[in-house]
Amino acid sequence: MKQFFKDNSLLIFILCVGVAMRFYHFADWSLSNDELSALSRLQFENLSSVIENGVRLDDMHPMGVQVFLWFWTKLFGITPFVVRLPFVILGCLSLVLFYLIAREWIGVNRALLALGIFACSQFPILYSQLARPYSPGLFFSLLFVLAWTKIVFQDKSESASFTKWNIFLVMGGVGAMYSHYFSFLFVGIVGLAGFFFINENKKRLFYLISGALMFLLYIPNFNVFLTHFSVGGLGGDGGWLGPPGRYAIIEFLFYSFNNDWILVAYLMAIVFTALSLNKFQLDKKKIFFLSIILGLLPVLIAYFYSLFKNPVFQYSILIFGYPLILIGIASLIDFRNTKYSKLVVVFTTLLFFYSSTFSMKYYSTEQFAVFKDLVADVREYTQKYGENNIEYTANVIKPYYFNYYFVDDALKSKFVQYRCNDNSTYQELDSILQSSTKKYFLHAWSNNYHAPELEFRIRKYFPYLIKQDIHFNSGIYLFSKEMSDGNNILNVIFEEKNDFEKNYWNLDDKLFKLSDDAMSGSRVSIVDSSLEYGATYTNSLQQIRLAKNKSLVVELKVKSEQLPAFDKFMLVVEVDSPDGKIKVWRSLQFQPFIKKENQWTSLYYGYKYVENILPEDIVKIYVYNPGKYKAEIDDMIIRVLD
Repeated sequence: MKQFFKDNSLLIFILCVGVAMRFYHFADWSLSNDELSALSRLQFENLSSVIENGVRLDDMHPMGVQVFLWFWTKLFGITPFVVRLPFVILGCLSLVLFYLIAREWIGVNRALLALGIFACSQFPILYSQLARPYSPGLFFSLLFVLAWTKIVFQDKSESASFTKWNIFLVMGGVGAMYSHYFSFLFVGIVGLAGFFFINENKKRLFYLISGALMFLLYIPNFNVFLTHFSVGGLGGDGGWLGPPGRYAIIEFLFYSFNNDWILVAYLMAIVFTALSLNKFQLDKKKIFFLSIILGLLPVLIAYFYSLFKNPVFQYSILIFGYPLILIGIASLIDFRNTKYSKLVVVFTTLLFFYSSTFSMKYYSTEQFAVFKDLVADVREYTQKYGENNIEYTANVIKPYYFNYYFVDDALKSKFVQYRCNDNSTYQELDSILQSSTKKYFLHAWSNNYHAPELEFRIRKYFPYLIKQDIHFNSGIYLFSKEMSDGNNILNVIFEEKNDFEKNYWNLDDKLFKLSDDAMSGSRVSIVDSSLEYGATYTNSLQQIRLAKNKSLVVELKVKSEQLPAFDKFMLVVEVDSPDGKIKVWRSLQFQPFIKKENQWTSLYYGYKYVENILPEDIVKIYVYNPGKYKAEIDDMIIRVLD
């Protein structure tokens, strides 16, 4: 035993570091939206209902992980520690499988180097800590590749029988097929590649039998597969995912190395150094091309499928082929000298550890929208201001995501709204605000569209923002009717108001008129049957301080003599390049909000710009009236939020 530890001390060191990095802090941070979604879809009386309603009709993954969670949580509960524990364990076991594969493909020294990168990179660490299909999919994919390696490249003497490796091949393949559709794709690609290397007829026969067994064992999930495949992806009508950008694959590869230029430069340097020392002769040329092709094929398929069929391209689904990419890179790094190679392995492991832990601050950086932290804020604000004094609202995909952290807390019954991300729910929010007699108004959101203008809708009735806690794609506000409660927190970096009492924008006088019923003063802006476009605000983005990742909010009052039809009366906000080309065009339909003729209605538009807009670009804001309605506009306010 002592000799084993002595001979494998470096391997044990890297494995210990990798295991520690996966277990550290794993149950402390908030369950993600996807994890809470999985738990919410376990709330059925029996397993068949979970599969039908919680997988086939309300998910885009095979049934394997959801079925496992149903049994696991029935036995051990649903605390974050219990829910995530098996996924962390599988993530740790993947380290061992990865090393065994790499050792077979590229030898011990280069395998240790690849393992050091795999063990300490935040990409595999993150998806080992999530209670989602990525850790099981990765584990079973690696088990499949290990068995595939033994079968395809094993000695001829063992080739004419159905060995233990055929059993492991079936286990790995079926596990991957039941975990995630992209781990299914990955083992399918690797499995098909095996036919190019197997020449013996008997070996090919047993290989085919192994594949047939996988598909037989997959029959229970076939109906789920057909339903999900008919949807095709996460974009399109009703979807939330957009197509990948031009450089998405390069960005993924950069992400897989911690988004750290130092790591990329270091790897390029040691690859170049090793190749130079070996006079650019590759002793593992076939392994390099095989691993890179098998590792990158799922990435390319995801990319082009997303462009031409339906968006699915996300970094998480690309983790299954990622280990082979690392093996391909490590195959280029052969320093021949064992002592020197070990020094490179140790330094590389420590460098990646430092990058993940300290440079990129993995353990203190929020990777997903939070729920746990917001519930803690709700309790804190309630304790300070009193639950009977606060109106509670939230914007989440399902109430369960919030209520999970309230457990038996009576506070969850206090929420009067759980979704606020479209016109109908904005109107519901307006009704709650109008009728509320409470002193305070709480609004929290997580992983659901949070309109930038909501803050100003709420301020109409609760003018003072006294508490806020903003997280990654989530946050919480507490508003008050009274200024005495503390500072009025503002994040407005530009504001311009126009009550149309003067022609501030130097526009044609026919766009304005005197009115006895103006919202403020005596003049309003107008549109009618002869005016398709109302008064237009024009300015450069530099002047209003609008830039990428900042929000533009427009507030205005509208009174129409007729109830407008959809797409016939709207506010338009466009950003144009200096040569007049439209870069971003967005609109706010008036039809859902104007409910009575000849009555002033407050309207709000907001958008956070994620596009690459430039300081010299021009913003134009105007009322578009293709329905030729007769209406008055007053009190337009334009704000930019940081």
